[in-house]
Amino acid sequence: MKVLLLLVVAVLAVAHARRYSAEERYQPAESRRQLAVPAAALYRARAADDDDDDDNDGDSGDASDWQQSPTTEEPCPDACKLVYDPVCVRDDDGVYRKFSNNCFLQKCRCDTNFRYKIVSMRKCQGNDLPECPRPSRSYGRARPEEDLDVADSDSSASD
Repeated sequence: MKVLLLLVVAVLAVAHARRYSAEERYQPAESRRQLAVPAAALYRARAADDDDDDDNDGDSGDASDWQQSPTTEEPCPDACKLVYDPVCVRDDDGVYRKFSNNCFLQKCRCDTNFRYKIVSMRKCQGNDLPECPRPSRSYGRARPEEDLDVADSDSSASD
């Protein structure tokens, strides 16, 4: 009886291994379903960007192309899996950054209020910048030039 039970478990394990890839086997079924929609949206964004191969770094496109605040569909992740599925983005300063995967991109967006537009991976070839920019001292302020006022007053006070 034990041998029969062991044989059934072995057959089920082999069938499961053939059905799912290595990455899928180590993810709960719920995450596989949740990742299906963002992955499809990411593919459409990459395909659309491959079609328009403009190299200007200005603010091309309308404001709806830029993504900033978290949505209910994509909550802020606490941690990301170490799966390499690179994503290239252009921030609102025109700097290209490459993220290891979409989760790290979402985490950066949540942690620093990072604004970006997903672009073709060709734009990030040879890019060695850190994935997520550090938040500036002006994060959350209405006017970034307040930093200059503070720096000027600090230097004049030390003279």
